[in-house]
Amino acid sequence: MKHQAKLLIPVFAVTAISAALLSCTTTSTFDTTDTNSDDRLSTAEVRKALTKGVFNASDTNGDGRVTLEEWKAANPGSDVSLFTERDLNKDGVVTREEFTKHVADNGTFDRVIAELDSSNDGTVSTADFDAFTKKNQLDR
Repeated sequence: MKHQAKLLIPVFAVTAISAALLSCTTTSTFDTTDTNSDDRLSTAEVRKALTKGVFNASDTNGDGRVTLEEWKAANPGSDVSLFTERDLNKDGVVTREEFTKHVADNGTFDRVIAELDSSNDGTVSTADFDAFTKKNQLDR
């Protein structure tokens, strides 16, 4: 089962970035994520956008908490242990804070950011962003 969960990490990462990037399409995706308007996305800006996009995709009622039922609906066929790993205090729901801590601790979004940063300069430029969207057949 652990091996299966490790295999899901790359799938989760692509799903995460796709969900976050598709939350708004066209040039506004980059512009919305670039909160300081410097035409580059810092790792903090990307991490914030990913956390919001992925969490909100599962938080279908918008209450800031993801129940197991919401998670199952957003992730059909996925192993329930992936939900329980994120439920850090084991109360049956995953809060935004728990989700943020979990992805920070396991490096999921760091791998996505590394994938986005094709120039390896620690930021995501519009060229990096365009290369990623083209490679993954997403709309910019």
